[in-house]
Amino acid sequence: MTGRPDAALSGNGTQGVGPVTDTFRGPLLEAVLGRLRPKDRWLVLDLGQASAGTLAFFSQARCWLGVADLGMELDALPTAPAALQSRFEALLPRPRTGEPVDLVLGWELCNYLPATAMTALVDTLRPYVRPGALFHQLLGYAAGSVPRVPSRFVLQSNASLKRVSAPEKRPGSPPTLQELESRMGECRLRHSVLLRNGLQECLSQWPGGDTATAGKPLPP
Repeated sequence: MTGRPDAALSGNGTQGVGPVTDTFRGPLLEAVLGRLRPKDRWLVLDLGQASAGTLAFFSQARCWLGVADLGMELDALPTAPAALQSRFEALLPRPRTGEPVDLVLGWELCNYLPATAMTALVDTLRPYVRPGALFHQLLGYAAGSVPRVPSRFVLQSNASLKRVSAPEKRPGSPPTLQELESRMGECRLRHSVLLRNGLQECLSQWPGGDTATAGKPLPP
């Protein structure tokens, strides 16, 4: 696995206010991960923070897990599409074998990236994912503010999710589901579910899903 080591959000609170933690289930992601067997080899790209729990989950099988932690780069991203693609190219880890990625875990990055950056990210990913690859995201938060940095998500052994969020807020509004779709280009929304905690779980797929082979993640 590549990426920063697992660490709780510390030193970010104010006046003794610590990180906000909750655990919840994402049925779409659980349905995908429920197909993972010990003999399977999936290539998974995590766009969030590194997590020992997530690494342990995918270590149950012959998986490659790359971690980009794009949330750390939000304030340094350029604005021009070409420059954005170049920056994402530099930030995204790739397997040494050159194998295409099967599953991208975007978590809540979509709530922070402006439209041009989200489109540039999807365009950058396209050459590195296999036909029919899946892109999982969590859309949410009330309009007007989001946590100061994207939350850290940790996969538990039962495929539930632990979320660790900074208590401070920053100005920002998540896109609507329709706006997110328009930013994803040819990676089309397949399923969405509104969760009890207010997040909207989204599962998108690049074209060519009919070429998926046994042992690879497929939409539920």
